[in-house]
Amino acid sequence: MSSPFGSLDLLTWIQTQQTKSINQIKNISGNQAQELMDKEDSVNTEISMYGQIQSYLMGTDTAQNAQDSLTTALKKLQNAFTPTADVASSNKDVATAEITGTVTTASHTINVNHLAQAQSYASGTFTSGQAIGSTDTIGISIGDKNISIQAAAGDNMQAIADKINAQAKQNAVGATASVISTASGDQLVISSSQTGTDNAIQVTDTAGTTGASLGIAQAQQAKNADFTFDGVDVQSDSNNGISVGGLSLNLVGNGTTNINVNATAKVTDLVADVKNVVASYNQAMIFLAKSSLTDTNGASSQTVQMLQSTLSQASLVLGKMGINPMKSADITPINIPIPASNAEMSASSLTIRPPGQLEVDDKALTAALSQNMSGVQTDLFGDSGAFTQVNNLLQTGTGSIWRIFNDPGGNVVKKDQSEVSSLDTQINTIKTDMSDQITAIQQRYAGLINMISQMQTTSQLLSAEDDAKS
Repeated sequence: MSSPFGSLDLLTWIQTQQTKSINQIKNISGNQAQELMDKEDSVNTEISMYGQIQSYLMGTDTAQNAQDSLTTALKKLQNAFTPTADVASSNKDVATAEITGTVTTASHTINVNHLAQAQSYASGTFTSGQAIGSTDTIGISIGDKNISIQAAAGDNMQAIADKINAQAKQNAVGATASVISTASGDQLVISSSQTGTDNAIQVTDTAGTTGASLGIAQAQQAKNADFTFDGVDVQSDSNNGISVGGLSLNLVGNGTTNINVNATAKVTDLVADVKNVVASYNQAMIFLAKSSLTDTNGASSQTVQMLQSTLSQASLVLGKMGINPMKSADITPINIPIPASNAEMSASSLTIRPPGQLEVDDKALTAALSQNMSGVQTDLFGDSGAFTQVNNLLQTGTGSIWRIFNDPGGNVVKKDQSEVSSLDTQINTIKTDMSDQITAIQQRYAGLINMISQMQTTSQLLSAEDDAKS
């Protein structure tokens, strides 16, 4: 008996239906993806076209470069109004100074009566290496700090000096001892390591005759520095690092000197920095004029209007300091070469005169700065100053001009690039969905094929049993 399923060849039919379903899905998805890819090609062509046009017009100029240049120039000018102060002494043999605090431009007169000095004691003169010591004690004190040196019979001056230095170091007493060789012989000198009356030392022979034998006596009295600063008496236990009027003074010798402090910006530097700002501003205007030729949403024109509106509000103030709008006739025209787009067309050029540029009258600006530098600073960089408002427009993240040039919706190329990214996402989604659908169909048909195969096997077994019975 033959199998009722074998003659139908269901497996072949099912596989044919599976192939038809998969091809249908591929055709539908492929058409959808192709439409999007065609659109993507069109947008990429537009991006390329704008890129070529902008490269002809702009060269290597970018909005960011224009912003950065103007921002940097404004910052430099703002800093120039508060320069680092400098100080000089008319007589460095009397005193020098460093700026350590807040100072103003001034000339300070310093008259040094005498320098601070350290107290010292000296012994008599002895033959080098001569034994002097006896068994007794030498005491040394500075303020409330004391040390005692135990001398021994047979000690010479160097041995005594070594003992003093070791004890002074161990007990943090500011005293030193040394042996000085002279033409007459050697002397032991004991000195305070710091100047001033608060650091005076006392040397005593507390038990014995060593001190008397050495003949120790005061060689130099402790003194504070005594000087006047602009007529005011000043005392200091040190000659160095004396803090007065935002200065750190170092006294060198007796006499008079003038300490000259200059904390005022130089007019010539400010004029140069203002001109640098104006030059950067004009370059930004030139960039914007070129950019407006391909700017379909008017971002460049908006920026020009913002800048001109901001400065026009301060035109009277700027005019008084010699910063004025440039006359149209004085604006240098810019010729932009435009290459031929195909072999049938010839190259040409475009001439533009970028509006909104400024010019500086050096004499008027110099006079304004010389007469009232702080007033010019306020007019430019005060809370409502002209350049403060320009700075606000350029401020990263918040400035209106910054947002125009960094908003993808306000730039044709950025907007197109965003669209390409969106199309890529849609194409990938279609491809993923197609793959998922094909996998699902294959899984369904695989189950059906498996079921039919089992049915055919069962049918063949039943047929074989029937044939055996008959």
